[in-house]
Amino acid sequence: MYRRKRKIDYWYASSILKNSIPELKNVDSEMMKHYLMTTKPQMEFYEVAVKPVKFWLRLTFPLAFILLLLMFVSIPFKFILTGKWLYEYNGIYNWFKALHLTR
Repeated sequence: MYRRKRKIDYWYASSILKNSIPELKNVDSEMMKHYLMTTKPQMEFYEVAVKPVKFWLRLTFPLAFILLLLMFVSIPFKFILTGKWLYEYNGIYNWFKALHLTR
């Protein structure tokens, strides 16, 4: 499973807060929305949707873990040769991200 974030609006956030925090049951939703919008610094609310990871992708986990270890060990050599610490392989990064090896 991996998580997908999406930003939610203040009205929806106030209704979620009212449903999950019992002390906020008596607070007006419109007043709570206005308070959330005017606080400094402004708060941003995100909803996390859990999406299952495909079976074939889970089968590649051992190979991805070995590749991650090899990349970690070779970072000093890459820095000596190129002068950069960062790997710029978006396809591999997306694969690791789908397997929860990176954020």
